Amino acid sequence: MTIHTRETSPRLSATEKRGLEWHWVEVAGQRSQEARKALIESLVARDPQAVSQASLAQGAREAARRNALLATPWLTYEELAYMRADASVASTRTAVARLVGKHRLLTVPVPGGRTGIPAFQLDDAGRPRDELAGVLRPLLSAGVPPWQAWTWLTGPTSLLSGGVPIELAENPETRARAERAAERFAAGASTADAGG
Repeated sequence: MTIHTRETSPRLSATEKRGLEWHWVEVAGQRSQEARKALIESLVARDPQAVSQASLAQGAREAARRNALLATPWLTYEELAYMRADASVASTRTAVARLVGKHRLLTVPVPGGRTGIPAFQLDDAGRPRDELAGVLRPLLSAGVPPWQAWTWLTGPTSLLSGGVPIELAENPETRARAERAAERFAAGASTADAGG
C-alpha cells in the first residue's frame, strides 16, 4: 500500500503543474472558481502582464499550501479499500460517500482527477477518528471548501492562539475548545462566501 506524499505521488504533467500554480482559494463555490481560473488563464495566454503581481503572489501561495498538504499522508479509494480490508473498491467508495454526506470525512480533489482522503482523519483501520467529528462536522456542513478545511484543520490558527485544531481535538481536555473554534471558523467562512 502506498500513502501518497509529494515524493511518492505520480509525476505531474505540465498541465497539472500549471493547474496547481493557478489554483485559487475557493470563495464562492466551484463554478466561480472555474470561471476565474479560465479567465486568468486566457488573460495570461494573451498578455502575461494583465494579471496583477498580487494575484500571481496569491496563486503562488495557494499552490505552495496545496503542495505542502499533498506532501502529508493521504489515500486514494484503492488504498483505503486495502487498509480497511473492504471486499471491493466500490464498497469503499460507497462508505466514503456516506461518511462525506454525514460530514464525518473530508475528501479533496487531487491531481489527475482523483479523490484524496487526508490520512490525519483516519485511524489505523481506515475508519474516521471519533475525536475529530466535532471539528470536521461544522466545517463540512457549512460548505467550507475542502482544501481550506484541510489547511485549517492541520495548521496553527489564531482562533486557538496558534494551536492546531486536530491536535487540540485529540486531547479530551481541549477538544471542546477546538470544536468551538471550528464552529467560529465555519461561520466566518460561510459569511465570507455569502458576501463574495
